Amino acid sequence: MRKNTVGNILDIVIKLLLFLAFCAGAAYLCGRFVPEKYAFAAVPISAAVISWVFLTYIEEGKRSFFAKGYLLENVIIGFAAGAAVFCVACAVEWLTGDLVFRGFADNFDIGIPFNAVCSHELFAGIVIFGCFFHIIRMDMGTIPAVVLSSVLYGLFGAFDRFGAFIVPDNEESIISLSALLLTGAAAGLIQLRLGDVRSSCAFLAVQGFTDRSLGTFLLCYYKGRSLNDEGISLYSIPFCAVMLVFCVYLTVTLWKKK
Repeated sequence: MRKNTVGNILDIVIKLLLFLAFCAGAAYLCGRFVPEKYAFAAVPISAAVISWVFLTYIEEGKRSFFAKGYLLENVIIGFAAGAAVFCVACAVEWLTGDLVFRGFADNFDIGIPFNAVCSHELFAGIVIFGCFFHIIRMDMGTIPAVVLSSVLYGLFGAFDRFGAFIVPDNEESIISLSALLLTGAAAGLIQLRLGDVRSSCAFLAVQGFTDRSLGTFLLCYYKGRSLNDEGISLYSIPFCAVMLVFCVYLTVTLWKKK
């Protein structure tokens, strides 16, 4: 990490704002002009290409989009961690009676949640925990990288799910905002633990897919405190508690490793 001055910080802010603007613009153009059956893939691919170009030419190849680590290790552990956190939270909801399973749905199109994950969670993982995370970490430090990436993921998630900022003025909004911030923090911490953006993308993707598909694949009745009308319990107190424990675990292991 280099010593930051006002000028250096301003340069970092300008670069990151331009990067985010390009990625947002590309996602909008993909949704507007790319045929619907290809748009779900075009959105994350455009983000990956912009990140590569930005890091290769703007950053002069000094930083790697795929920082380090093995592909299978990053992806498999990222998937497993994301699924475990979600499933443990659902198990707690089921044991407390807030989540009731009534059977399996007759018809289930796996393409619908898969396409949504590519356009949302995978896109956010590439943009926020790829170029953005790495530049903040190398220019400002690890803690600012985790904090700022978590905040950005929270903002993205709020607009993605609710179409507006979440104002923490009641219990439900506080739970939702906490869930988004903790999810972003976990995605950043798991990348620090494994060393690669692919772990963050896998972590976010499997959570998004499980949340979107489980409530459709299974006939469920949910009566807990949650604002999530697409899935089951992504924005609930048990989910926040499990995610907090997971973040603490990752922080401790990173601290011991350091």
